[in-house]
Amino acid sequence: MGSNRTPRRSMQPMHPTRTPEGSAHQPLSRPWPGFAGSLAYAPTLASVLDPNRNSFSALRLIMALAVLISHAVFLATGSFSDEPLVAWTGYSLGQYGVQGFFILSGIVVSQSLMQRGDFVDYGRARAMRIFPALIVCVLVTVLVIGPQLTVLGTGTYFKSTGVVVYMAKTLSLSTGSATLPGVFDTNPAAGVVNQSLWTLKYEVSCYLLLGLIAALIWRARDRRRATMIAVGAWALLILAMRPNLTHGGNFLETLTYFTLFFGTGVAAYLMADKIRLGWQPLVALGVLFAVSIETQFAEISSALFVGYGLLWLATWRFGALRAFANSNDYSYGTYIYSYPVTQVVLALWPGIHLLALIIITLGVTLLLTMLSWNLIERPALDLVRGWRTGTVKTAAPPTAKAASPTPSGATPAWKRPRALLLTAVATSDSAPVSATSPLATTRLRARIAKLTTSAAVSNPLP
Repeated sequence: MGSNRTPRRSMQPMHPTRTPEGSAHQPLSRPWPGFAGSLAYAPTLASVLDPNRNSFSALRLIMALAVLISHAVFLATGSFSDEPLVAWTGYSLGQYGVQGFFILSGIVVSQSLMQRGDFVDYGRARAMRIFPALIVCVLVTVLVIGPQLTVLGTGTYFKSTGVVVYMAKTLSLSTGSATLPGVFDTNPAAGVVNQSLWTLKYEVSCYLLLGLIAALIWRARDRRRATMIAVGAWALLILAMRPNLTHGGNFLETLTYFTLFFGTGVAAYLMADKIRLGWQPLVALGVLFAVSIETQFAEISSALFVGYGLLWLATWRFGALRAFANSNDYSYGTYIYSYPVTQVVLALWPGIHLLALIIITLGVTLLLTMLSWNLIERPALDLVRGWRTGTVKTAAPPTAKAASPTPSGATPAWKRPRALLLTAVATSDSAPVSATSPLATTRLRARIAKLTTSAAVSNPLP
């Protein structure tokens, strides 16, 4: 049913890109443009997809901090509408941050899937990025924060079934609104523990949808046409439904809303060689966004404006922040820890000034995020890379002798017995013979037959 072409190419940018600055794999010959220069000389998205040539990681961290600030305003007042952006656009700073998260996730995850070309590896990588840090965060919340701040007493707290229910609901991603017995009951936003986590089930759902659609495309005879049909069908669905984020909406309605932003990222990745990142389209999309507020197309214009704006900003270097973020991805840890930390600060210092709340929350959250990244997240990602390349540390069989370290990506020597035997046979005779040549195979068979005969004489079977 499928063609003989390499599956990885089916959903990649459609053509190799050469921009006036050079190819997608060469350094830009001049500083990336800001507000100067013609759009024709602006870099394409394809030319900056390499992590060392974009600021995606820095932008993710900035958006995580935007979510932290937005949640601090809500948790300090208990009112969602107190944030200035809500009155103007209907969405908070944190919600725009989450939109940006999903757009960049669509790009990065699509790139990851195409590079891996393996659904098991893809699923394993996604799971290891989400769950190890989440599990630790939930345990810290339940075993450290809960017993210290519950109004019920430690004994009553641990005897309550609410503790187990919270862990089950949170780790299953069924909700981010689960409560812990007697925890944060006197805060302005009473009883809310970690509502940031409610978006994770939609992110995982987007991962699954992308994998399913990619699997169907890779089975098609004409993968290019199948990709175009899939993107076109998604665009028509979004235009027909015009999704928005409504409180009380069902799972499918909310999922459609998030697929608008995740799908925007996927579509951008597929057209990466066609998208030039200059200020002119950004201004036009900004005007479209402004006039679309409070219309049925507000979310669609937001996806275009926020998405393109992030891609344009990603061409800026951000100095030391970019270098730090590229080697230390603090965005996820900041996202999952900032909410409960804010609630803890409010529980310990009721009536604290908003600015002080944000500063203290930021400091504590970054400390927890640093620990999470270095002790949980980075080792988990290293483990995934080890599984992928076959370099996960494994004890050698008892009979194997110590050998020199295996080069990265190579199969350990003791896992290649046939190749070793062929090499030994090929190099034991005076004439140089390739280890995989027919002559080497013939010599191997002759030696095995000789050894078998010798063994049968000295140790006859009963």
